[in-house]
Amino acid sequence: MTHTKHGEPRKDVVRTYVEKDVAGLKDPHITLVRSLMGRKNKKVAEHVVCLANVLASENMGISYLTQSSEFVILLIEVMKAEKTDSKLRQNALGTLQKLSLHRLPQAIMIEGGCVEWITETLRKESETLSDYTFEYSTALLMNLALRTAGKIRCENEQLGIVKVLLDHIEHESLQVKTYINGTLYSLLTRPVIKEQAKGYGMEEMIQHMLGTADEQIEKQLRYILVQLQSEETEECLSDNNEDPLDFEDDEGYETENEEEVDEDIKNSGYPVGEELLQEFAEGEAIPSEYMSPQVHLYKSSVSSSSVCLLYTSPSPRDLSTSRMPSSACKKKKKKK
Repeated sequence: MTHTKHGEPRKDVVRTYVEKDVAGLKDPHITLVRSLMGRKNKKVAEHVVCLANVLASENMGISYLTQSSEFVILLIEVMKAEKTDSKLRQNALGTLQKLSLHRLPQAIMIEGGCVEWITETLRKESETLSDYTFEYSTALLMNLALRTAGKIRCENEQLGIVKVLLDHIEHESLQVKTYINGTLYSLLTRPVIKEQAKGYGMEEMIQHMLGTADEQIEKQLRYILVQLQSEETEECLSDNNEDPLDFEDDEGYETENEEEVDEDIKNSGYPVGEELLQEFAEGEAIPSEYMSPQVHLYKSSVSSSSVCLLYTSPSPRDLSTSRMPSSACKKKKKKK
């Protein structure tokens, strides 16, 4: 998919994958995906999640992936199980972020502890996180904080989400700052969180930042300041179609080149594509942590003649509307 041109050529590939149910998501137990993800050699799982990440860059792909709640749960489990900022974790995170604008996956992610995981990750790993993880984790957090259930999760003072957000509010990345500002604006509709923010001296901090912020960030900060000082507590961002923050489409956002990441995979010494799946066909028992209670999988019975050729790809990291804040997505759709 990453070797096809954007637009109709890529959409044709996605359409074919969706029509043929390439990941077997119509199976309520997602047996195929669980089997592929259950290898001790994580490269198979990594490439499967890479494929999901690219699929999630297209609307058809999002609709396909979100039909299975079990798949969303599996992505959460994979992301949380990885203890390092690996490619597997990055692609699981990226896929979840792209699915997080849909209410059912959003609710599953909130219930699955994604708010808590992101907060802990930003607190404990901020010095070693890749730009990718920083950007996608803060974007996912902002999307989850749009929901009342997400806000309630953030009210736990022991979680310390306000402190974590304030620690990174001056991050060097414009995208990260925008996502953090969006999260804070949303959360400040909750009186408990507003009191926590005041306790950390947030008003003074923002007043100080206004002197050096660029025009876009200054506008966001002023909205946050108004929200912080307001007595109103309605859930404006949870239900309204628009929010006041100026989340502009950033067509100039620089990302890691897809081809560069693809070359990293190719030069890693691991098999890829058909060779990778043929090696997988020799099979091993599936680790229990990747098995649902209803499904028991044993040694793979896939024969080499029935191996499906999956073209592996890195995380797309593209500028599609699916990875943007909800307000930006809605604004962009109106232009069509």
